[in-house]
Order: sequence, then C-alpha cells, then structure tokens
Amino acid sequence: MRRGVIILLFSLLPMTAWAEAHVVRGQDIFEGRCQACHQTPKPKALSMSQWRAVLQTMQVRMQQKSMDPLSDQEMADVLLYLAEAR
Repeated sequence: MRRGVIILLFSLLPMTAWAEAHVVRGQDIFEGRCQACHQTPKPKALSMSQWRAVLQTMQVRMQQKSMDPLSDQEMADVLLYLAEAR
C-alpha cells in the first residue's frame, strides 16, 4: 500500500512541475502583454467566467489594433494563472 502511494506521488510530480511552469508563463503574459496597454485588475477582482469573457473581448480588441492576439496556449496559461492567483 505504502509503495503504491509513493509511486502515485512521484507520478504526479511532473504534472505539478508542468502546471507550475504554465502558471508562471501565464503571469508573465498577463503582466507583460496586458499591462503594456492598460492597468490590470487583481486576479481576485473577477470570477473565472468574467475573466474568460474579458480575455475574449481583449482578443478582439488586440486584432482591431493590429496586435497579435494571444495564442490558444497563451490564453490557457493566463487563465491557469488567474485561477491559481484567486
């Protein structure tokens, strides 16, 4: 039993490291790309459904200003950061 728990814990470590890397990347994108144009609210200021709507709106606005929108992975990373920062 104990061996099974240890194996399970070690199998989860890469996922944790992967998630942490994406949270950090999401924070970098949020602070870099978003704050380049405007002040950003605190992650706790909005619910996750509100954040999703805001990010979709900002995708359209970036395209309107001839800026590259966030990639799907960048969007996922930002949402992961916002979820973790709550």
